[in-house]
Amino acid sequence: PGLAALLRQAGVAADRIDPDAIGYGLAPRLNSVGRLGDAAPAAALLLTDEEAEAEGLAAQLQAANLVRREMTVVALGEARLALAATPPSSPVIVVAGAWPVGIIGLVAGRLAEEAGRPAFVVSTAAEVWRGSARGPGLDLVTVLTACHDLLERYGGHAAAAGWSIRPERFEEFRQRIGAMSADLPPVGALPPLDVDLVAHADTVGHLLFRDLAPLDGTGDPPVLVAIAGLRVVRLRKVVGGHLAVVLRKGREVLDGICFGRAAELEGQLHEGDAIDVVAHLSVRSWGGFDSLDLELRDLAPMDVRLAARCQTAAAH
Repeated sequence: PGLAALLRQAGVAADRIDPDAIGYGLAPRLNSVGRLGDAAPAAALLLTDEEAEAEGLAAQLQAANLVRREMTVVALGEARLALAATPPSSPVIVVAGAWPVGIIGLVAGRLAEEAGRPAFVVSTAAEVWRGSARGPGLDLVTVLTACHDLLERYGGHAAAAGWSIRPERFEEFRQRIGAMSADLPPVGALPPLDVDLVAHADTVGHLLFRDLAPLDGTGDPPVLVAIAGLRVVRLRKVVGGHLAVVLRKGREVLDGICFGRAAELEGQLHEGDAIDVVAHLSVRSWGGFDSLDLELRDLAPMDVRLAARCQTAAAH
């Protein structure tokens, strides 16, 4: 009963459980109460045999997830402001603020994704500060091991790590991380994307999604498709600094979202532009209808030669 109640809160049909439904629908709600301080309601939801209790607990997780989401948006905004004080050429991001410990990993992950460089985010909300790091280019545990004399404790793996530190040691910690990252490539364009498939817009639809969906959710990076020959129909900023994009392919339209890049793309992208994109495909179910969505990882003005090659390949 607990899982069924959680599916209803997430708007996921029981026969539509796939990696996206778990990763974006169920898991965030189960994790939300723990991020806010107490994971017991999530465990109780999965263990209960009572329908009424399950409904109440699922509603509690839903409310906690909304709070967690809003807190993350606020913390991200504050972290981006703090980041403005970091030299643009710095190979790593180190920011600190009075943010809840449970969301600093989310903030670090988003900053690292946006900037293409490792992000170290520290919560100053308690007497002993807590930190979380994400991102490419550095073995994060190796970095923390080299700073072990400054830390109360630490752990994690190469791509994600956490630690605790006393405030008086933080500045030395920041300087040591900067010195250790000096050999990273200079900051410039975002790191290259590993594209799994190149396709013309005419071939992108539910059939392609069904073919690619089994490749997701195995611990590997999301399957990315380069799509040639789309046209921008509508642009809209949404909460959190994201950009919602409606794209046309032939007579059909696709909904796309570009996370965290609304400010960056303002003035660069216009309604009517012909573009190519790199995206991860997903399906959103609502009111009995399935809608194909694109999570846009990158975009560029349309390359006529690429579109022609894709169209020729599709014809054969």
